[in-house]
Amino acid sequence: DIDSGTLSRNLPALRFIDFATCRTAAEVCGFEAQNTGTTPAWEPRRESHLTEVACAVYEAQNGKPMTVMPVHAGLECGGFAPKNPALDMISIGPTLTGVHTPEERCDTEDVQITVELLKEILRSLEQ
Repeated sequence: DIDSGTLSRNLPALRFIDFATCRTAAEVCGFEAQNTGTTPAWEPRRESHLTEVACAVYEAQNGKPMTVMPVHAGLECGGFAPKNPALDMISIGPTLTGVHTPEERCDTEDVQITVELLKEILRSLEQ
C-alpha cells in the first residue's frame, strides 16, 4: 500500500495531484493505486473577528505584528468547515521545520508564545 496524506486549500487540485503521484509511484513499482479519500480543504476567511483578536493579542504580547498567511497546515479546520460554514476559525501554532521527516523540529520558544497567545485570545473573547 502507498498511503498519502497531503493537504491543500485547493481540493480539486489536491485530489488530482495526490492521486496522480500515488498512481505513478505504484505503477513504477508494479502495483495498483486506489484513491480512498482526501482531507477536506479549508479556505481561511479574509474578514474574521477571530483573526483580528488574535492579531491584536499577539502584537500586544510580542511588540510586533503577527504574520497572517495560509500555510500547509490546519488540517483540523478542514474537518470542521464543511460541518459549520459559519464557524470563524484560525489555525495557530509554533514554528515547525522538516515536517513529516526524520528532521522534524519544533521551536520550543514558540510553544510558550503560542500557549500564552491562546490563553489571552480566549480571555479576550470571553469579554
